[in-house]
Amino acid sequence: RECLTCFMAPRKSRLQPPLIEPKGLTARPRASTQFKRNYTRKPAHVRVCPAGWHGKANDASPTWGYCGAGAFTCSLCWRGFTSEKRRDRHEAVCKGVKDLLRRTKQTIQLWVRSGTSDENAFREVFKKGDYEVRKFGFRLEDARTWLDLGGHMGTFTCLALARGCDVVTFEPHGENVMLLEHNVRALPKSMGMCGDAPRTCFLHRAAVASAAYREKQADKDGTMELLAPDKETETYRHTLMRQRGDTVLCSDDLRCEKCNQRFRSYKWLSKHQLKCKAASEYSCKKCGRCFKRRKCCEKHEAICDGKTLSFDYHSSGRVPVFTLKEVLKAYPQIEGVKIDIEGAEMEMLEEMRDSDWGGVKRLVFEYSNEYDNSAIRLRAILKNLEMHFCGGALPNKPGTYEVGEHITCPNAFAMVVHASTEPFSDGYAARCYNYDKAMARTACYDPLSQRMTAAPQGQVV
Repeated sequence: RECLTCFMAPRKSRLQPPLIEPKGLTARPRASTQFKRNYTRKPAHVRVCPAGWHGKANDASPTWGYCGAGAFTCSLCWRGFTSEKRRDRHEAVCKGVKDLLRRTKQTIQLWVRSGTSDENAFREVFKKGDYEVRKFGFRLEDARTWLDLGGHMGTFTCLALARGCDVVTFEPHGENVMLLEHNVRALPKSMGMCGDAPRTCFLHRAAVASAAYREKQADKDGTMELLAPDKETETYRHTLMRQRGDTVLCSDDLRCEKCNQRFRSYKWLSKHQLKCKAASEYSCKKCGRCFKRRKCCEKHEAICDGKTLSFDYHSSGRVPVFTLKEVLKAYPQIEGVKIDIEGAEMEMLEEMRDSDWGGVKRLVFEYSNEYDNSAIRLRAILKNLEMHFCGGALPNKPGTYEVGEHITCPNAFAMVVHASTEPFSDGYAARCYNYDKAMARTACYDPLSQRMTAAPQGQVV
């Protein structure tokens, strides 16, 4: 099989992606980073799918019920029966894989970095279940192979392997790649097989973005600079984006030419330049700020900690960047796509067309509304996705995007969108689309002056 790096990457980076297999590893991970990490294991009760997808159910041995010699296996839930008559009677009313997953829960252990955002990612995937809507028919085992864009520490990758799926993972940050690989190897050996066939997990240390953004930001060798937050507790905010709304993420990109002071906003930089004087020969060795007098500079250096901003990003190295079209072309067996790439998904989904998705049946992505709070853009993306995903593309925050110009969902709440080529079960579309609630939230979100002008004369708002 042709690997992605041999398909598109430059000659210097043409390497075969490592194949990771669950081995039941119990050793503690070791990270060679500038931050001191404390690793702990968190248990997750996962509904395991031993025989994988439905196509392999007929060849699988029973996993519950009668498992003796000559057992007759249900093709939907893998229950064993002593006679063929009882098996046929059961299949007439069997609900399929739900019966199996309800009876085959297994505890897996994942390593997380204590006191960091790893705990939030673990809670979102295994406790809240943001990437699945099992009640309404959106299950991971419905797709044989999943593409995980933004693997982080491997929460979604491990969950997909437990469901009996193959996974192709992309994660650009080095420390996260190390922890992701360790967590996959720490899974039980039983999760490394799907019937008689081994499950595969290909791990790429690379990023995925739109073709237009890569052409604008990447070098000739196809690499881009990855930004990481300065806070050591933030482990999943790494991004290729240079700007979040009107705010510049990395203050090194926005400096005053006279005094070398850093800013995060063009507005504050323009105000500063109006009163800024020419730089002098005295500058702080920690933060680079310039001073006119030596005594002022020495006084500043005594209390300076090198951080001019409360929250800032820094460069975390350069990584190879691919497009989603190239990935799907290199791995045509992909049937499900999960995206969480911190703002780069908007432009990437806008350039995707119906023919570019190939055999993808399921799509779930986290929409980063803190990078662009436009509800008009979100509705255009959902309309474009529905050209291929005929079952619908619905966010999990109803009443926040249907009307108006802005998304009324706070930035702290993750907006997850589920899309499927097959219709959702009854009730999910009505649950995820609420026009009346959207009108009420938009009225509260708009400024009071706009509501005053929109109100009829003589009416009190």
